[in-house]
Amino acid sequence: MSDVQNENAVQQQVQAYRNVVQEYEKLDEQIDTLIMKNGGASRNMSEMDRETYKDLARQRRDLFNEMRALEQELLDEDSH
Repeated sequence: MSDVQNENAVQQQVQAYRNVVQEYEKLDEQIDTLIMKNGGASRNMSEMDRETYKDLARQRRDLFNEMRALEQELLDEDSH
């Protein structure tokens, strides 16, 4: 792979990472809003809000794992 192709690939990985971080931050905000709407604790949530909370938390966890995988790819690429 040429240096230009390699640089383009890295730029694409960085952009993908940024996109995942933005999605993660949006979900984190939604979770914070939901928690605050319920007095700051998940134990105060209705069943519907609790299910929404669990779904958002699961999505956030998946994005967190994706962020870590992308970070590792970028670090591996940087070491070459």
